[in-house]
Amino acid sequence: MNRYSYLAQMAANAETIRRMVMGISDEQARWKPDENSWSMLEVINHLYDEERADFRVRLNHILHMPDQEAPTIDPQAWVTERAYNSRELAPS
Repeated sequence: MNRYSYLAQMAANAETIRRMVMGISDEQARWKPDENSWSMLEVINHLYDEERADFRVRLNHILHMPDQEAPTIDPQAWVTERAYNSRELAPS
């Protein structure tokens, strides 16, 4: 696989997720079974940010700067810092 194949797969993943949540209300997407669990909306926004701010960045880093240390990220903190559960489902 080359870089473009990986990017194409990431785009296909986004479309698959969109189809999976069709018909889900924002209220349903924000529901959490308990305080330690993520809502569907948090998971979706986490996946979105992972693909854009982690996977793509790291893939680019591996391909073009393999001898340098990878940038640090904190995806767990993004859930609250980026207010995933306050977002609307449709644009997510």
